[in-house]
Amino acid sequence: MFTYEVYDQKGQLVQLDDKERFVDAIGYVVTLDPKAAYNYDEGEHVSSSYNELSLKEGSYTVISKAKFNVKKDGKEYDIELKSKPFKINVD
Repeated sequence: MFTYEVYDQKGQLVQLDDKERFVDAIGYVVTLDPKAAYNYDEGEHVSSSYNELSLKEGSYTVISKAKFNVKKDGKEYDIELKSKPFKINVD
């Protein structure tokens, strides 16, 4: 599952229209190969409103997260990744 969080200049979490935004269709239809990129383009699974975000003018930091499960040699491993903070300016 892919999620993201948006923080304002004061480091406060920005409340979005939804309490949490996520894309959980990966794995049902998409198999990722090593070093492959996953491009979510609205496709046929989630409406475009989940791929759009309206922010007021200002500076923000976005952090993306991915949670998934890996099965190897009969064992399961829960994996959680977090991106480096990415700064954006909205004019």
